[in-house]
Amino acid sequence: MQLRSRWVTLGFVAALLLPIVASVATPRPAWSQDAPVTPSEWAPQQFGVQIPMRDGKSLAADVYLPAKPGRYPSIVIQTPYDRTRHRLALGGGQGGFGGGDVISGISDREHYAYVVVDWRGFYGSKSAGGLASGRVGGLGNDGYDVVEWTAAQTWSDTKVGTWGPSALGMVQFQTAVAAPPHLVCAVPLVAVYGYRYEDYYADGVFREHHVASHDRLGFGTGGRVRDARDPAGALYRLARMTERPQSMNVPMLLISGWFDHSTKRTIETFRTILSQGGPKARDGSRLLVGPWHHTAVDLAQQGDLQFPLASGESSATALAFFDKHLRGIGTGGFADGERVRFWRAGEETWVRVADWPRPGTTSQTLTLHADGTISAAPAKDDEPARSFLDDPESPVPTIGGANLPLGGLLPGPRDQKTIVARRDVLVYTTEPLADAIRIEGASSVTVSVRTDVPDTDVAVRLCQVLDDGRSILLADSIARASFHAGRNMGSGDATDAPGRALLEPGEPRQVTVSLPPLALTIPKFGRMRVIVAGTNWPRFERNGHTGSESFDATTAVAAKVEVLHDAAHPARIVLTIAPTPPVTPASPSAPAAPK
Repeated sequence: MQLRSRWVTLGFVAALLLPIVASVATPRPAWSQDAPVTPSEWAPQQFGVQIPMRDGKSLAADVYLPAKPGRYPSIVIQTPYDRTRHRLALGGGQGGFGGGDVISGISDREHYAYVVVDWRGFYGSKSAGGLASGRVGGLGNDGYDVVEWTAAQTWSDTKVGTWGPSALGMVQFQTAVAAPPHLVCAVPLVAVYGYRYEDYYADGVFREHHVASHDRLGFGTGGRVRDARDPAGALYRLARMTERPQSMNVPMLLISGWFDHSTKRTIETFRTILSQGGPKARDGSRLLVGPWHHTAVDLAQQGDLQFPLASGESSATALAFFDKHLRGIGTGGFADGERVRFWRAGEETWVRVADWPRPGTTSQTLTLHADGTISAAPAKDDEPARSFLDDPESPVPTIGGANLPLGGLLPGPRDQKTIVARRDVLVYTTEPLADAIRIEGASSVTVSVRTDVPDTDVAVRLCQVLDDGRSILLADSIARASFHAGRNMGSGDATDAPGRALLEPGEPRQVTVSLPPLALTIPKFGRMRVIVAGTNWPRFERNGHTGSESFDATTAVAAKVEVLHDAAHPARIVLTIAPTPPVTPASPSAPAAPK
């Protein structure tokens, strides 16, 4: 399996079993850089190096140095996916993925040393014990020890940065919290800090495929989070208690994609660093968001779409960021006064701004009408309901979207033509637009549903209809009707369980489905489409319609679901709209620092 298909954010293994702390009393190894650089002993490629940890164990590492002897800044990469896979990409001969390895994009063997380390318990570091070995500090302390060992080597100039996607990004946050003195900067890609209910649930609905993907990769989060359905429950409160963003005090470049499964959380992590991090983190951190999904950062092909002008931008900006902070040259990929750069799909350009969300964004509300149209016209008093049969034995399948490419699912923006053709979905489409719609931020769809069962789900897909008729998925999510009872989730005042109130058959229940943020322009004469259904499986767990929080195929029943459209129960989509006039397009690539 290729590395790109194996990136994953760990989840509760780390949050619940390995407390995240800034420092502990455990003695650390003593490292020294007293030995001189000896050209005759210079070895540009060192495989199977053992890095000592504070508990007496060692982690396996490969070290790649420039050909010329000297002292260099270092980039540390900590991986649970086998360090030897990157040998070809970093010029180490056999092994690796060659040009397909994302690490090849940040390879600058002339100016940097690279240290690629297997996580404790994985591949070459299996003998060091597993993640749940009871060590206080966990991966953060291992990261501390790796950084400080690296800084003490004779080939090091003592400046160390970190880099990596997903799980390789998550460990960078933990390392930064541990605060190794020689850590200068970090570049986590498609990764978030901390653990939240929404990492595993979408408004009451279990993210089945996402968690199953974790389990397939050997992290074993499924059993623990499947039972943690209360967003105000002890597990999520405990996870929040372990967070220490104030201990992060290095500049960070956070990189995400509009089609990633954690874009909103990545932006929230960035906001947390700016508001709660140390002064160096608050001043120097930046955010880059491209038109990418989780396992295709920097690639032109994204699902059924192509973004050639955005390809390679993550790597170019990461190297520019390293050049600024580790070598003292260049602008770091960002001009003065800008902290955020994002790709606006549809206009095919990078936009440079001081902050996200941008001041001046507005909202636009459009109505979903009973005739299947979307317009600015309000709902009429007599607009009829539309209905569909939601049968969990024949669920509406997941096609594309913010998924990991495991279990046969293909991620990214993909054509929903087979979904549109189904009889168990409701489709709403605008007429050709008189003016472009410039989405910049999160959207939401609100409908009132009436059904004959105690509970049901509302699954929403937001699409753009291309000139050739394809319905390209832009964003999707789901919400459980029992979680929308006019109460605070987890408040404990519902009749059957904390935060839930089951439906009365025949009584309307208003449900709002929150969609992840986007920066995308649907052009003049283009069309926007909203698809409403009861399922999106296996991305989200099915609803058995019995009132049970978990799906049980032996008791599940079909449900007749009506969506109301009259003036008293309008169906609507609310879009976040970019400021006007449009921002002047930026150059397609970040300014490169001299080499």
